[in-house]
Amino acid sequence: MSNQIQVMTDTATLCIYDLQALKHRLEDTSDWWSIPEDELLEVNLGNIAFLNVGADGLYTMQQVDEIEQPVVQLWINVPSGQLYAGAAENVTGGRARARRWGQWTIYNG
Repeated sequence: MSNQIQVMTDTATLCIYDLQALKHRLEDTSDWWSIPEDELLEVNLGNIAFLNVGADGLYTMQQVDEIEQPVVQLWINVPSGQLYAGAAENVTGGRARARRWGQWTIYNG
């Protein structure tokens, strides 16, 4: 499995999450994440990380083992052991499940 994916966004936002952590959003509206209160709730619970990239376009996301001088640290709830990464406009909601644009399995150790 490749450790990088390319993602196209037209909302200038990428996201990383575990589908199991957001399964309660399946019946919600497809744009629930654009409502500040809903977005903040899920981020604070560690269910998703939204990354504002500043502009629409094609981005490369790469999994790495370590970042030498991190500027930001994230805590993400990963109950299934698998992270999904991609454009925020494709996040789970409106009865749609996430497309598997990127998937990483998380291992202990």
